[in-house]
Amino acid sequence: MRFVRLCPICDSEAYSDSVICPECASQLDSECFDSFMTRCPKCFYPRISGQYPCKRCSCSDPESHIIHQVYPVARYDGKLGFSIVDSFKFHNRRELAKVVALYLNRALEVLDPAGKAAVVPIPCSRGRLLRFGWDQMEEVCRYLKRPKVNLIHRTDDDLVQQKHLGKSQRQEVSGSKFRLEEDIVNLDDLKSRKLIVVDDIMTTGSTMDAAISLLEESGFSNVCGATWLAEL
Repeated sequence: MRFVRLCPICDSEAYSDSVICPECASQLDSECFDSFMTRCPKCFYPRISGQYPCKRCSCSDPESHIIHQVYPVARYDGKLGFSIVDSFKFHNRRELAKVVALYLNRALEVLDPAGKAAVVPIPCSRGRLLRFGWDQMEEVCRYLKRPKVNLIHRTDDDLVQQKHLGKSQRQEVSGSKFRLEEDIVNLDDLKSRKLIVVDDIMTTGSTMDAAISLLEESGFSNVCGATWLAEL
C-alpha cells in the first residue's frame, strides 16, 4: 500500500516512496544538465556536445595538468532549482535539504557507484552561521547515501563578499579559505579512501577547487567533487 504525503516544494500530494511530487520532479529533471548536455569523460563537466572542448579542462593550468573531477547536477539559473536553494538557505526551509540531497545523490552514484566513498561537506561561512544558526550542507548530508566526514574548516571571516569579485579575485581569496581539521580520527585510513567534496552551489568553482586542493595537498589521494547547481 502506498501512503500519500505532501511534497516539500509545493505541498501537493507525493507518494511515500518519492521525496517530491511528479510535477516538481519533472521540472527539476528538465533543469539537470544530463537532460540537454553531454559531459566531459575526464572531469564530468557539462558541455554542449562531444564536438566541443571541455570548458573546465581547457581552462586548467596546462603546466600542472591538474583537473579536478567535479560533477554538477543541474543549472544554476534553473527557475525551480534556484528558488528551492534560496528558500532552503535564506528562508529557513530546512525540510528542503531532502530535495538538495535527492539530486546530489545522482552525482554520488556516478562518482562512486560502489558506494564506498565518504562525503566531505564544504562548511558554510562564519557570517551565515552567526546569522542563521545552522549549516546548510550539514542538513543536506543527513540525507546523502554516504557517510560524512568533516575534514575542513573555514579560516576566512567573510569580510570579502565573493559575489562582488571576478573569477581571478575569487580564486585568490579561496586559496586561503580552508584549513584541515585537527585531531582527525583514523586519518591514515581516510587518506586511502575515496572522498567526495559536496556543496549546494558552484559558480566559478574556486571554492570547490580550493577544498579539493587542500585535501590533495594534505595527502588524501582520491578526491573529487559534487554539487547540485552550477553556473557554467
